Amino acid sequence: MYRYFIFIIFLPFPLSANEVLQKTILQLSWFNQFQFAGYYIAKEKGFYKDFGLDVDIKDFNLNINVTKEISEGKVDFGIARETLISEKINTYHNIIALYPLLQISPLILIAKRDSNINNIKDFKDKRIMLSENDKTQASIKAIFVSNNINQTSLNIIKHSHNINDLIDNKVDIMSAYVSKAPFTLIQRNIPFNTFSPKDYGFDFYSDFLFTTSELIKKDLAKVLAFKKASLKGWEYAYSNIEESVDLILEKYNTQNLTKEELIFEAKELKKLSYYKNNALGNVDKNKLIRIYDTYRLMGQFENSKNPTDFIFDESKPILNIDESNYLENKDTLKMCMRTNFLPYENYSNKNSIGINYEYIKFLEKKLDINISLVATNSEEESFLQLENHNCDFLSSTLENKNFISTKPYLELPYVFVSLDNNSFVTSFEQLKSKKLFMLNDDKLVNILKQNYPSSEIYTTPYSSSAFKQILSNKADGYIGNIAEVIYNLQKSYNVELNITGNLEYKTNLFLYLRKDDILLKNIFNKIINNTTKEEKELILNDYTSIRYKEIINHKSMFLVLLVSLLVISFLVIVYIRESILKTKIQKLNKNLEKRVTEESSKNRKKDEILFKQAKLASMGEMINNIAHQWRQPLNRINLSIQVIENILKDNSHILDQKELIDKKIFHINKNISYMSNTLEDFMNFFHPNKEKNSFCLNSLIKKAITLVQSSDHNIKFDIEIDEQINIYTFENEFLQVLLILLENSIDSFKKTKIHHKYIGIFANVENQKVILYIRDNAGGIPSSIIDKVFEPYFTTKFKNEGSGLGLYMAKMLIEESIGGKIDVYSQNSYTNFKITLPKENECQI
Repeated sequence: MYRYFIFIIFLPFPLSANEVLQKTILQLSWFNQFQFAGYYIAKEKGFYKDFGLDVDIKDFNLNINVTKEISEGKVDFGIARETLISEKINTYHNIIALYPLLQISPLILIAKRDSNINNIKDFKDKRIMLSENDKTQASIKAIFVSNNINQTSLNIIKHSHNINDLIDNKVDIMSAYVSKAPFTLIQRNIPFNTFSPKDYGFDFYSDFLFTTSELIKKDLAKVLAFKKASLKGWEYAYSNIEESVDLILEKYNTQNLTKEELIFEAKELKKLSYYKNNALGNVDKNKLIRIYDTYRLMGQFENSKNPTDFIFDESKPILNIDESNYLENKDTLKMCMRTNFLPYENYSNKNSIGINYEYIKFLEKKLDINISLVATNSEEESFLQLENHNCDFLSSTLENKNFISTKPYLELPYVFVSLDNNSFVTSFEQLKSKKLFMLNDDKLVNILKQNYPSSEIYTTPYSSSAFKQILSNKADGYIGNIAEVIYNLQKSYNVELNITGNLEYKTNLFLYLRKDDILLKNIFNKIINNTTKEEKELILNDYTSIRYKEIINHKSMFLVLLVSLLVISFLVIVYIRESILKTKIQKLNKNLEKRVTEESSKNRKKDEILFKQAKLASMGEMINNIAHQWRQPLNRINLSIQVIENILKDNSHILDQKELIDKKIFHINKNISYMSNTLEDFMNFFHPNKEKNSFCLNSLIKKAITLVQSSDHNIKFDIEIDEQINIYTFENEFLQVLLILLENSIDSFKKTKIHHKYIGIFANVENQKVILYIRDNAGGIPSSIIDKVFEPYFTTKFKNEGSGLGLYMAKMLIEESIGGKIDVYSQNSYTNFKITLPKENECQI
């Protein structure tokens, strides 16, 4: 990891001309074209060289198995299509993808329009040209299966990779890249239909850059350099398409492609690379899980577990075999934590807090392992528990030679606390000849006393006593680390003292372990070395948020005051002038009122026509929403049905497969129920004669919880609603809103590792309005996206039923149909939905 740390520091800087470049090989997955332009650019523009690499780009030939070449270590890096996933699981277990270039696979099926092949069902008994690789692609198989097309009913022909075979009617359908074949057809004015997996809900990644786990462990710096330089090459290629095409024509045009052909390819691939405004090489873990599920349904792998190491995660430490085995044999790590030692730690069964607790959550995420806490009353007791094997590690700022420690995982700078009239301090030199109190740190105190003998320095275990000395002018200031100072200032509600200095000293936090636990120490040190500055700031954020206070500049204040007076004077003059103009305008308005009334009468009939048109347009939009909402659930239903039918064909194994059948039937019923509810709600929304009814809010809440509780039995529901609160509105629509919000919370829990899942539902009455709160502790919504959550199609995760329309639909039902209001806000790790509704009479129970 030391080499990795040094590499990261100097990563942005080019190597000198005399530096020896590290040789490496990239194996292409097809013949030269714009599909590999980013790698050509990285080589020719010297990006690889800047990162210390001498890269040889190896041409493709049909006899090469690219994945096998990389897996066996003959080549360092390769490029592969979506089939890399099944190859990883079934055959080449050591391969790891660094990133997918394309967010959507370019592979499509294409047919001429005059062949009357307008949908997938028209494929039956047709001649279809597929390569061996295309036949195994899960996305292509999923299209057939979800549309009840048996591949045995297709006349599959070996691929010639010649578009003329389609043009000359030698085949009816052929697989092709959206960036290649359509260009020729467009040039020849031949109308055509394309069938893309993404249009049927199967949007797979493609064009993975990949390597092996052995190379990552052996030479991580090389892997990171190649990845970074390659992405830089792609950014340049897409930003300078014409220049990149000219480079291909000059040096890499082994296929004799035209400039227009390459530019067409470039523009199409750029769309796929940045699909839905994704960052280049982005990976959505939820999308990846969905792809795994499709592969499993297609029978391409039977393992129930998804591969956790398919995509290389730079944020996680690179562990060797012994370290990996150590964690695999540990179900849980245990940490000793004091019950009352803030701001560092405070263990509680209900709500543990403190800097160390925040770091524990960070460790759990990095190591993908559960860490449990062992309560202690003191640091001495913690070390005793560690020695007795009751816990695996603990945190401390003090040195203890009986145990081994990690590198410092967090550093807390020292700050200076004083009264308002002190100048801002940045060095201890400014505190010479001062009377000071310090947090207990014998080592630092001895150094300061030796270097600054004129200063009076006293230690104290309690900052509160030092604060009293400063306030009574018996001391000039107090020195302590920033977290401890802020905690104690807030605890004492002291507004007279301020942080008026930032010193060069710091408190280091270490993890201590038993001397025989070297492997765990190495693991922790790798995480510490790999922790970014931003990650450390996020951990410390709640405990180190301060504003430094400096001396007020009275001269500046006078200038600000003078400018303010001038501005106010100007505004007064403007106001008087505007008042005169306003009087004149009011006179003119009296004459306009009559004309406005006449024009309004004329426009009323036009408005009625426009209203009807708008209503029709709105209905059309709703129908489109329904179609979008239903597409993926329908495909999943068809996939599940096909799996069940295949299993039932072999009656002798039916008992062995009962669990899978039950699971598929459950998924079918869940999807059908969801789709039916969606249709009913949209139909009711436009129904002119729908009727409201009165119902008890508490009863409806319980009904909603009953409907969703089967999704996750481990959630604690906390309901505090007066049973007398009654609502008068559309009951079914309001129930649908509740289900959307509850399912949204349940989906959020699936992305987190919250052990104590909680959903609270509360209601109260204010000014004849019912205020309903639904909150969960799934981590909250980032401030950067919270304003977008009610927008149609906006989603941060893959939902099993829907495509980002759930919260949009909830807002539409509450505000457009029910006549209420819905808002959302986050507070710490909680997401809160607030619904405001009219109140009805009390429930009759």
